[in-house]
Parts: sequence; structure tokens; C-alpha cells
Amino acid sequence: MGQYHYIVNLDKREFINPHKLGVGLKACEQLTNPAGTAQALFVLLVCSNGRGGGDLAETRGFDERIIGRWAGDRIAVVGDYAEDYDIKAPLHDPVSLIYDLCYEGVYHEISALVRPVLAAELGVVFTVEPKVARYEDGREIPYEYWRIERDAEATFSVLDGSA
Repeated sequence: MGQYHYIVNLDKREFINPHKLGVGLKACEQLTNPAGTAQALFVLLVCSNGRGGGDLAETRGFDERIIGRWAGDRIAVVGDYAEDYDIKAPLHDPVSLIYDLCYEGVYHEISALVRPVLAAELGVVFTVEPKVARYEDGREIPYEYWRIERDAEATFSVLDGSA
């Protein structure tokens, strides 16, 4: 199966769920996606946006500050196999528990806040399809399957290389 990763803000207790950006959870899946977690992290870390041509547009009607929201904070890519010694800095929570704390809702998942910025800047749309995971023991657990697609109305898109 492999190790799964979230991008986590250790100070604000927020995280990005790659699946909610249409990306897999493994490191190699996240690294190779043109409109996923790396771009979301960039948006969250920009500290001097809006001071020159080519900056990200902040006047799109977002309710919360998204661009630069994590600038200056401690950020880590934390996997479900993380050990406490992987990060030496003092933290709110043991490193070995952070992935599970994200999954359990202790950390706030902000992928939905980042999606509109990525869509607007990268010429993509994020679509969701409700699905149900069915298990041998009869359990059925609903979940959302997110996809990234080219925005047909965009003048360019990172998905077709015309950016």
C-alpha cells in the first residue's frame, strides 16, 4: 500500500487533504500533479502577494484569507508511518499521532479553501463524485472522489501545457 501523507500546518493545526484536490496520498503521486498539493502549498505560503504584476489575484470574493495564510508558520509533510523523532522541534502533538489527528478532525482540513484559488489561477475545475466503499463485513462508508479537469472556459490550463 505505501505511506500516505498530508501537508500539515503544525502551528495552526490545519492540513491539506490531497484527495480533496484530486491527488493521491503517496509522496510520488503528490509530486507529479500539476494542480495539487505543491501548488496549494505555494498559495498558502506566499507572503508578499499583491505587490506586482504576475501575483495571484486576491479579489475573487473569498471569505477568508487564503493566499499567504500559512506564511511564517511551521509546515511539515506528515505520513501515516511518522515516528516521534522525525521532527525534533517541540510540537502540540506527538508526530506519530498527527496523521491520525488530521483524519479524526482534530486538525482543520482547509483543502476546500484552496481549491477556488487553484482553479482560478491554473485553469482547472475540481469535480466531485459521491462514492460508497463496501467492505466484506457488510459495512458501507460513503466518501467523495475528487477529480481535476481542464476548465473549458479558461484561456489556458496547466493540464494542457498552454500555461
